[in-house]
Amino acid sequence: MIFLSGWWQTRQPRERGLLLLAMLIGIGLLLQLSWQQADEYRARSLQAFAREQQALQLLPTWEAALQNYRPSGEASSTVALNALAQQQGLALEVEAHQHRWQLKQAVTLSFPVLLQWLSELDVRWGIEVSELKMQRDKQHVRLTHLELKHAE
Repeated sequence: MIFLSGWWQTRQPRERGLLLLAMLIGIGLLLQLSWQQADEYRARSLQAFAREQQALQLLPTWEAALQNYRPSGEASSTVALNALAQQQGLALEVEAHQHRWQLKQAVTLSFPVLLQWLSELDVRWGIEVSELKMQRDKQHVRLTHLELKHAE
């Protein structure tokens, strides 16, 4: 501090005036920059607050929608799987076994129709094949073992 005081005393009055003016301009610019940043922060905060208020107003609507929502994986039941198979012309039945479905008995069917049914299961309910055993029988396939499960 002594060095700075000594240095200041060695300056001409005109230099002192210019230095004081430069410091005042610098302080003014810093204040202006601080004010702009504070104003931008305030604007962003008000926007975030408005979004939060809107979300709080919509919360009861969202809660009601969630209560009415059924996940697509839960909508699938053994009855629904068998009904979809019959709709697509497949004469097969599956039965539930601990969160999985298995083919009740061996069946002969058209391979493209089987693929369409399996694709529909995946799209509708997220169910995929975990095990599949079949034998070719001329134009058709003989499905001897089929196990389905929810995709993980």
